[in-house]
Amino acid sequence: MASKLIASSADLDAIAANKDWEVACFNLINRCNESGCRLIFSCSKDEKNFFPDLLSRLKKMTSYILRSVQDAQLNNAIKAIALNLRIPIEEKEINFLLVLNLVI
Repeated sequence: MASKLIASSADLDAIAANKDWEVACFNLINRCNESGCRLIFSCSKDEKNFFPDLLSRLKKMTSYILRSVQDAQLNNAIKAIALNLRIPIEEKEINFLLVLNLVI
């Protein structure tokens, strides 16, 4: 049976100043750990802003640091991601994605 995925649309920065929301997030993590579902959160501020119990749960989760990509590097970034995910992609498709990104 595949595990369920819960993606937080609000980032953790928004709840850092609100104790009730931090407790709710802490409880959500605990429930997901018990039921086997997976969570995705985002955060850009210092982790010291969270209360210790929530911080202990967050530190147990796998985390990734995402860096922004300069416009000049987007072509190579798309190629690298596609290669990593084994998605065949041609230059014309990459150009389409880049033009689409400029329009949006």
